[in-house]
This record gives sequence, C-alpha cells and structure tokens, in this order.
Amino acid sequence: MATLKSEQYTNQTASPVVLGSQVDSEVFSAKYTLLGTESTGDTVQFFELPAEYIAVAGSLAWEVGGTGTTIAMSLGDGTTATAFVTAQDLKTAGGEVFEGTVAPASTATVVTGTLTTSGATLTAGAQIWASLVAVRSPQADFVS
Repeated sequence: MATLKSEQYTNQTASPVVLGSQVDSEVFSAKYTLLGTESTGDTVQFFELPAEYIAVAGSLAWEVGGTGTTIAMSLGDGTTATAFVTAQDLKTAGGEVFEGTVAPASTATVVTGTLTTSGATLTAGAQIWASLVAVRSPQADFVS
C-alpha cells in the first residue's frame, strides 16, 4: 500500500519548505436569530464568499424554528436559492451537510437562506447557522 502526498503536503514537508505551499482555504460561518415575523420568500444574508473561492463543503443547522404546516429554509448563492442546500424542515432541530463544488464566481457571492412558510408560527429567538468551507481557485493566481 502506497502513501501518496498532495502537492501542498509535498511542498510543506520539503527541506527547505516551499513558500506559498499552504492550502488557501477558509471557513465562513454565520448565525441568524429568528425574529418570529419572517414570511415566505424572505432571505437571510449570511455572509459573503469572496470572488474566486470554490465552496467544497458546508452545512445548515437550526434549532426548532416554530410550529405549523411549513417552515423551511434553503441555502443558496444569491442567484439559485438551493445552490448549496435544498429546503430543510425547520419544525424540528436538525442540520444538513453538503459536499461538492460550486464553480468560483468572478465577483463576490452573498450566501443566502431563503425561507418558506405556510400556516406557521415562527419561534422568535431560534437560531440558524450556515457555514461553508471554501478554497481559493488556483486560477485566481493568474487573474490580473
């Protein structure tokens, strides 16, 4: 069985260490507290994903959001409401993890949650968390 190394690890463990070999990744995370007055179609702007970053994993987690027929939230990129996570039922506490990639944008992207409610009473003070792990696109090094 072979032990293989990524380019970054090879460069990080070289002697001398190759400068610039760090993995350029970041975790973006934010919390939103329900007011109890939100309604269908409202969007929550969680945070901004910088230009040239690729989301590779993330999550949406929540406390009990209320009672009723429908209380749901999806996580998107400001253009597509479900780019990261499809609508999740907020009537019970939970979380949804995603993995995969979304192509890097040439401009910054606001990561948004979109609410869907119907016959619902929202719980003021309930919290919703969104997070993404993103890496900087290698092509960003060549953009002037």
